[in-house]
Amino acid sequence: MTKALKRFLVTSSLAFIHSSALKRKAAAVSLTPEETHHLRDVLHLKKGSECLLFDREGNECTGRVESFQEDGSAQFQLLEPAVKSSEGVLKLSVAQAIPQDRKMDDIVRKSAELGLLELIPLETERTIVRISPNQFQKVSSRWERILTQAAKQSRVSRLPQIKSLISLHNLCSQFSEYDHVFLLHPSKESKPIRDAISVIPA
Repeated sequence: MTKALKRFLVTSSLAFIHSSALKRKAAAVSLTPEETHHLRDVLHLKKGSECLLFDREGNECTGRVESFQEDGSAQFQLLEPAVKSSEGVLKLSVAQAIPQDRKMDDIVRKSAELGLLELIPLETERTIVRISPNQFQKVSSRWERILTQAAKQSRVSRLPQIKSLISLHNLCSQFSEYDHVFLLHPSKESKPIRDAISVIPA
């Protein structure tokens, strides 16, 4: 059995991987110092090692380590596009009220594993955890690190976008931007989610 290639997130887009530059073996891309540290110092990969690179849009490409730079980054030579699966046909956005005790970290992790398009942190009337704009920047950076690790481990090709913190009232005013909106509620009058989804045209 062929051993699966280690996966690394690149910050630049790989949308050009079908271009003539790739066919001429001339396309290159770099890893961030953080990803390079994991590649070189944790996994002990070296120059010449082949890996699977992916970006936030779901593009994937095999690449070979060409060099390690003085700024801590790694330079890769792109080889060929990875075969895309049917993953990502459903574009699902989830709004989640922020729970206590860092449980949002687990929700962020699951959102990557499930291949969500967007995760929307929600502040409701009864939300206990309140995050200031300054705090949100720090918290969202932690969530981005969790997304990256979860995507690499679960081998999904697309990372969810973590949106800015929003109130329920403001989110409701944006419902027209979505094809379908479902509000999950524990009342007895609520329909099971499977019944609500079943009416959506294929």
